Amino acid sequence: MEENLTFDRQIAYRRAKNDYVDPHENTMRFAYEDGRFEKMAEELKFKDDILKLKVLREINEDVRDPTKIVRAINTSDLVHMLVYHLENKNDEIRRLASQSMKEICSVYRGREQILVNDYIKNLAKLVDDQIPVIRLNIYTSLFNLSEHVDGTDGVLKNNILEILVDKLLEEKEEDILLVILQLMKRLLYGEGAIGRILKTQAITRLLILLEKSNELIREFAALNLASISFPEDGKAAVESLEAVIPLCKLLSDEVPAVREAASLALASLGQLKAAKVTIIDNGYFELIISMLGEKSENILCNIIELIAYVAEEPRGRKFALNHLAKLRELRAREDYEFLHKYIDETIWVIEWKP
Repeated sequence: MEENLTFDRQIAYRRAKNDYVDPHENTMRFAYEDGRFEKMAEELKFKDDILKLKVLREINEDVRDPTKIVRAINTSDLVHMLVYHLENKNDEIRRLASQSMKEICSVYRGREQILVNDYIKNLAKLVDDQIPVIRLNIYTSLFNLSEHVDGTDGVLKNNILEILVDKLLEEKEEDILLVILQLMKRLLYGEGAIGRILKTQAITRLLILLEKSNELIREFAALNLASISFPEDGKAAVESLEAVIPLCKLLSDEVPAVREAASLALASLGQLKAAKVTIIDNGYFELIISMLGEKSENILCNIIELIAYVAEEPRGRKFALNHLAKLRELRAREDYEFLHKYIDETIWVIEWKP
């Protein structure tokens, strides 16, 4: 009979038995449905670390379900208690609290709660935590939080961008460094972010990361340089720090995603006369034209644009005239129809006569 009872009746049945013994003081006694998360928040407020750890492990299971995150926010101050325990001296409590925050920041209602209560500054305190997994959870939380414009603005408001630049050198864990680069790239779309990052050492540090053995770090370092170089002042800053040659070297990278990121950055920098001259003088224009044989549509689009820019230089135009056949061959392919417009414009630039 007992196994057929609902939870609340099962509890009552057990307590009504003659041999019932009160559980240990560190035993979790959760309520169900709407009272569950309110009970959890109370346990996190007043109980000892043993019970708090049990509660936090249970919370980590619950927050995998977005609907439970919303229910927790609507029925309790559980998020506030999790933020409070981010500063707990117990490493495992901080880890579990940060793990839960990562999931909460991935849900719209959770992000809203973080922004309204200005909890970003609490998250930011843990970027210097000695436990790597806690730092990873915090950077991932900030990444999730900045998915939309309001979140990006909130993160930028708390000077996280400048912190990330410092961490490009300080962070030794490559999986964490990758999340830092991904978060930086997302923040660079925010209002005023490019102007702020140009006041830092970001470009120099990103150039160092282009030489990393980790292919994802090379890719996102190049993508961040591309993002910085989109506005005119960003182009000038990136080119002045001699980024063109390191990016050209990545065009020979064995990883397609890295070549794509490098070609994107160079297609932006190629609008500058100094960048065109650097490419020609160092013999990289031949490599660039040879990349018309790439299979990736995105790489081809970037390379065609870059060829057009370099061909605006007289020496570049003269060299490109000898390779028009490759462009026309690509133009004849029906499977690259979307590129035809850009190829036509590039051929026009190469054949233009003053």
